[in-house]
Amino acid sequence: MKKAAGDVDYTVKQIANLQMHSALFTKLLLHERLLDAIEDIMGTSAILLHHTKAHLKPPSKGAPYLMHQDYPYFPFKKHTMMAVFIHMDDTTPGNGGLCVYPGSHKLGPIPDKVYYDEKLPG
Repeated sequence: MKKAAGDVDYTVKQIANLQMHSALFTKLLLHERLLDAIEDIMGTSAILLHHTKAHLKPPSKGAPYLMHQDYPYFPFKKHTMMAVFIHMDDTTPGNGGLCVYPGSHKLGPIPDKVYYDEKLPG
């Protein structure tokens, strides 16, 4: 990760289970328009919340998240897991917007490639 960050000092903070910290997040998760969109995409009203988290990445110190799939971290029967990404402020390619390869969701689970920093021992 350090190499991907360009050897810059970086920091990322995370808050898990946002809905337990503020009713505002619970209202957001239960918002009718959000649930309707998820139901339309999933083709069912049987929706289960797996987890919530927020990544706080300050300007000029936020670490990159390398290209990856969430599936290996949260495998689910019949590949029925869906990640919902909600930005709390404006996002652009310049400040770290989400990058998605069109159609990649149809490829199924792809084995991770391991990258390493040549400077590390071993």
